[in-house]
Amino acid sequence: MPDAEDKAPDAEDKAPDAEDIVDHIYSIVGSRSEQHLTPIKAKIWMDLSGLQWVGVWILCGIGTLILIAMVGIGIDYVRSAPAPIHIDITQVSSSVEEIENMSKVVDMYKELSEISTKRALDTFNAVVSQALIPILTSVLGYIFGSLGKKKSNETPNTGDNPSDDG
Repeated sequence: MPDAEDKAPDAEDKAPDAEDIVDHIYSIVGSRSEQHLTPIKAKIWMDLSGLQWVGVWILCGIGTLILIAMVGIGIDYVRSAPAPIHIDITQVSSSVEEIENMSKVVDMYKELSEISTKRALDTFNAVVSQALIPILTSVLGYIFGSLGKKKSNETPNTGDNPSDDG
């Protein structure tokens, strides 16, 4: 079997097609099972226009920003959440005054927990839900919409569709 170095010099000048790219990927990965790329999937990536590739990179960037924001909000929540209280019931006397004090401590702990949770949820809502997700969906809409438009332009009009004029 000839290797890539044994090919004719003019074979290097031609642009690789989807099957060549998939074969190259399989040579790196080492297997050609169903879970890897198929030529159809590789062709979809090859058919993206320049503007669609920009959309894909923007999509990756926004996804990364969402991930970073969620990790940051989670870390902030863990750091600002009150430490759990430990009450040893065996050490508490049964006096009414001490029971009321413990009840107040538990109520304050609940309030602090609610404040911490509300802060994290409000931050998530403002940053991720209201800022990044709408941008993400608009970029996805552009990519899939333009791919659908390109595919509908490639399919021949058979005249079977009643909405077609002509």
